[in-house]
Amino acid sequence: MTDKPEVLLQPELGVDSCDRITLHFTANHQHCGDNPTQFHNTCSMLCKEEAQPYDRRDVVLKPNQGEIELDLGWVKDIVGFVFIENKTRWDGNLQPTPEQRADIDARFIRVLIDGKPVFRIENGHPWIVMLDKERTSKITLLAMNGICKVRITAMPR
Repeated sequence: MTDKPEVLLQPELGVDSCDRITLHFTANHQHCGDNPTQFHNTCSMLCKEEAQPYDRRDVVLKPNQGEIELDLGWVKDIVGFVFIENKTRWDGNLQPTPEQRADIDARFIRVLIDGKPVFRIENGHPWIVMLDKERTSKITLLAMNGICKVRITAMPR
C-alpha cells in the first residue's frame, strides 16, 4: 500500500511520483519617474522522478582551474531544473575600497553547454535553466576575472 494520493499519479504520462516543483517568477521594471511595472507568473508541475534536490552552497571556482563540469550530484541522470547563483562577495571584515569593490564586481561565471558559451552569470545574479538531458551532454562553468563562489541546486524532472 502506498501513501501517495492516487489522483496525482499519472503513469500514462510517465509520472510515477506525487513530488512537485512550483516556480514563482516576479520581475519589476521602473522607468525613471514612473510607477513600476510588474510581471508575475507561477507554474507547477509533477516530477517524473522521486528524488531530493541536490544543493551545494559556496562552491569555489578558480580561474586557473579552467572549465569545471557542473556537479549535479545524485540527480545527474534525472535532472530537470538547474539553479546557479554567483554568490561572490567581499569576505573582509571592513568596508571594501572602491578598487576592491570593482574587482569583486568584475568577476563572473561563464556557463558552457556542450562546449559552447551560452550565458554569463554576473556577481549576485542567478541563472535558471530547464534541462533536457537527452539533448544536453555536458555543462561546464568557468570563473572569469577572479575566484567566484557559486550555489548550485539541481532538481529532478
